[in-house]
Amino acid sequence: GSIALSADLVNQGGTLDVSGLRGGQIDVLAGQYTDSGTTLADGSQQGGSIDVRAKNITQTSSAVVSASSSEGEGGRVELIGDLGHGIGQFGGKIYATGRRRGGFVDTSGATVLIDDALRVNTSSAEGQAGTWLIDPNDFTIAASGGNITGSALSGNLANNDIIISTATQGTAGGNGDIFVRDNVTWSSGKALTLNAERNINILATIDAA
Repeated sequence: GSIALSADLVNQGGTLDVSGLRGGQIDVLAGQYTDSGTTLADGSQQGGSIDVRAKNITQTSSAVVSASSSEGEGGRVELIGDLGHGIGQFGGKIYATGRRRGGFVDTSGATVLIDDALRVNTSSAEGQAGTWLIDPNDFTIAASGGNITGSALSGNLANNDIIISTATQGTAGGNGDIFVRDNVTWSSGKALTLNAERNINILATIDAA
């Protein structure tokens, strides 16, 4: 099944469920999007697709978003804030797991803020893990005052390859820089990729043991 929503404000506080054999599709186009509920596009044979596009996205600690598969490949979850001047603030849980291969998660916006409690999982029971893409203008890993803490990034590297990719775009300012101001340590074998349009400033320890 599929659901398409378009409005100035979408407040998702209930349950949207289009799960099936091959997952389903949920498309949201909004000025403001607030998610404190459960959004499901799971499928036994194939994970589905969840695509949210909004100027500003807020996902609270109670939000659960899933496009997973129990037998096949994980699906896609794309939560895209406006790349010119929007904010994406993410908490809760995001799943795109699969049995044969993990899926894909994209949390983007001019500014991306990751709550300490956010857990992203694109793992695979039998095959290669999937990827979590974080795509802002600038990005700072810091114990406080940044976009994500080192401990939150380290914890999420247990279940995902993670790409942080910056670009100067729109009217939000920024230079396309990445700052590492807090230690990042993991031993899962997953990959962390830092891809900056301008500078990568490593001011703390990165330890992929």
